[in-house]
Amino acid sequence: MAGESVIVDVVIHRDDWLRVYEGTAWRVWVRARDGRSVVFPARILQPWMEHEGVFGSFMIHYDGDGKFHSVEKIADVPRDTPPSPIG
Repeated sequence: MAGESVIVDVVIHRDDWLRVYEGTAWRVWVRARDGRSVVFPARILQPWMEHEGVFGSFMIHYDGDGKFHSVEKIADVPRDTPPSPIG
């Protein structure tokens, strides 16, 4: 079965990202641009962690079984975009 991709806009402020490092948060919940609810491991965004947090539009690629394959940042998002829930 072929894989698929989804585009999500993500904002995780520094204080929330620290929860990932502390081990009290593991997942990000967002609504994809096509309307689907998407949950994925926060750690896949680590390459884009900046001092203030993670801010961007990302294309997440999944394999045919729905398992994470890769992620790429495709654009920036405004810093004042509402934050993405993590847990």
